[in-house]
Amino acid sequence: MKGITGTLVLLVWSCGSLWGQGNSPLLWLKPDSVTSGHLIFKDAGTQGLEVQLTGSGQLPDSVGFNYNPALYFNGASRLTRLNQVPALQKQLTFIAVYEADTSDQEFGLYRLQKDTTLIIGFSTQSIRQLSKTVRYLDSTNTHGLINVLSQHIHKMPGGSNPSELILGTDGNSTFKGKVAEVLLFNYKLSRVVRNRYESYLAIKYGITLDSLDYFNASDSCIWKRKDNAAYHFGMAGIGKDGVLGLNQKQSSGHAGNDIVGIGAGKLSQSNAKNETVLPEQQFLLWGHTNHPQTAVYKDTIGTDSVVIHLRRQYRIRPAGDSVSDLPTELFFKAGLYPGYEGVFMKRRMDDVSAENIFFPDSTDAEGNAYFKQIYWDQDGSGYDVFSFGFQGEVSQIPLNNQLSVVSANNAANQQQQSHTTLQEFGKLSDLNAKVYPNPTTGPFKLGIQTSSTEETAIICYDLSGRTVLKRSVSGSRDYLIEDIQLARGHYLLVVHNTAGRKVLNLFVYE
Repeated sequence: MKGITGTLVLLVWSCGSLWGQGNSPLLWLKPDSVTSGHLIFKDAGTQGLEVQLTGSGQLPDSVGFNYNPALYFNGASRLTRLNQVPALQKQLTFIAVYEADTSDQEFGLYRLQKDTTLIIGFSTQSIRQLSKTVRYLDSTNTHGLINVLSQHIHKMPGGSNPSELILGTDGNSTFKGKVAEVLLFNYKLSRVVRNRYESYLAIKYGITLDSLDYFNASDSCIWKRKDNAAYHFGMAGIGKDGVLGLNQKQSSGHAGNDIVGIGAGKLSQSNAKNETVLPEQQFLLWGHTNHPQTAVYKDTIGTDSVVIHLRRQYRIRPAGDSVSDLPTELFFKAGLYPGYEGVFMKRRMDDVSAENIFFPDSTDAEGNAYFKQIYWDQDGSGYDVFSFGFQGEVSQIPLNNQLSVVSANNAANQQQQSHTTLQEFGKLSDLNAKVYPNPTTGPFKLGIQTSSTEETAIICYDLSGRTVLKRSVSGSRDYLIEDIQLARGHYLLVVHNTAGRKVLNLFVYE
């Protein structure tokens, strides 16, 4: 990634206000696009400034921040002198969205000054005003942040020259990391107005508002923290709010770095390239249980078949009267679990019927699994709780030190689920069975080898325990049963006789 060099040229044109002149920021700087020789900023504040980076030196690359463009500061250079900031009041509010590269040092983010007199200097650990420094953090956070600073200026410097806003430094150090948006208000924000802006930024950049609810521009609550307290981690969302200027079509929590991402229609390389038209005032918001992404629990079925489940679960809530009709595409970073095969998604943890079990439509070179045409809250309950799992043979599942594996009984208690029905079957003694192809998109075959010529029973269960197939064979030690066909879903296929038992996981695509 390249550093930022050169000078800023400010061009003024008129622009509209979001909620009327009294509620709009004085300056609202957003990276917009990279063109030949110029990095364009759009100012949605009351000044309507177009900011172009010109001059000698290398031009910066735009970097991604939850599918949106951001600027990368390399720690050695800075954006300099937005030198037409108009008259300032004594009460100012700054909002900055950023993500620092490392936590082992302090990075200066912005500096507001008049001539050479400091008004405010802000870094990732401290605030400076005149000769005073207040340290608010002992170390630098490296996850995506929305930082709000409301500051009373006791003595505004005099003189007729306009003030200057310098991005990428506080005067003592320079910034290293991503900067997405910077807003400057000429007054102290009310709680209501502040929450509008924070909700907009949190949804757009995949950042969790730790202790706040999420609101739209009409101040309707679209995610209530208290009602979703167990899932208020790694928050993300998609939605459209024309008043706020929000049109987020795809998102991933942890500032775009989560193991799960969801997009309206079809996922694209960036939010701007997603061609889906979102309906106005329709939102999907989700968060997870904050279990480590490596934490799993397992169900051992028989002696050589196992299902691995992620302990992390996600709750997704629609807000709007038509969002449940919106098709989405979901990705899951299955490649982070090397050696695991047969990945699947459970759309509802309390209902494992076939219509709520999904298998990936495709995977990419990094092992990411993509699930298409996923619709949410189809039962009208107001939310879904979803998670992921893998299936395979014990010898093929690497239960190594990189994964935190707990017993099925402990996981059942912690997840309020019972897995005892998956372990009621006996041990293999002298019976082998194999189903293929598996997963399958149509008919499949079952091969059986056994030392007994007595009756061999074949029973197939769905994950709710319902019997969906039952038959028996006898008189031989080798069987090949062909053209078996089941509806889409995840099944347990049990083969048993006097010689032993075999339990197989079976996955059927549509």
